[in-house]
Amino acid sequence: MKKLLLILLCLPMIGFGQVLTSKVKRIAKKHVEVFVSPKFDNTLGFITSLDKDWKGDFGISYDEAKSQAIADKISHALIGLGKDVVLEGRANTIAISIRWDILNELKKLNGKIINPEGIIVGSIQYTGPYIPKSHENITRAIAYKLSIQ
Repeated sequence: MKKLLLILLCLPMIGFGQVLTSKVKRIAKKHVEVFVSPKFDNTLGFITSLDKDWKGDFGISYDEAKSQAIADKISHALIGLGKDVVLEGRANTIAISIRWDILNELKKLNGKIINPEGIIVGSIQYTGPYIPKSHENITRAIAYKLSIQ
């Protein structure tokens, strides 16, 4: 009886994980673009940083706290895919800037990938449409694309 209960409790997690993975792959395919040069080495770890020099355009707000949360979610997604995420050291730096619209919905995410030698070896772009309640999926889609490069 206990085994049956344990199996029934685990079943929804397995199903949800499969749905989430297909949704992440769909978002990655349709909305996330990752361009990398031959000098990009995804076996190195990653450092995720926020480009705080970016200034918002008219009608677009820059919310540092929300943007930092997105940067943190990218780091967590990379860790979930087995990638090393470090605070400093020999790693690829992902420097991202994020635009939020006037309703504080994610409008655009741009990123530069900088290798340990300081050379830009790639870029990341997410440009709407805004997908409600899916920051987690968007960040996982970015991490997924970085891990398969």
